[in-house]
Amino acid sequence: MSNPQVRSTAPAADGDGAKVWVVHRDDNVGTVVGADVPEAGPVPLAGAAQGRVDVSEPVPYGHKVALRQLAAGEEIIKYGVAVGRLSGPVAAGRHVHVHNLESQRGRGDLAGPR
Repeated sequence: MSNPQVRSTAPAADGDGAKVWVVHRDDNVGTVVGADVPEAGPVPLAGAAQGRVDVSEPVPYGHKVALRQLAAGEEIIKYGVAVGRLSGPVAAGRHVHVHNLESQRGRGDLAGPR
């Protein structure tokens, strides 16, 4: 992953603190696990990515964090598949959730003619 916000240094020793879990190598977001990210700073990566990501704001447990700069309209890739599309740009390390992500699944308004 070529990304200035993701550091290739070894993650800190496992503990009770927050981590950003990356499920698939193609994901452009990771999920906060272990605990909330209470403040901006480096957070260890786990799963399909190693190192740390510089999280730039508090992020609740279970929410997503951008692993790189993402453009408005870009698909969010989690589990190796598209799970939604951004309504606006998101900087690396920022919170990705319903305030800037539109689901593309189960939406009748996006279905083609029947």
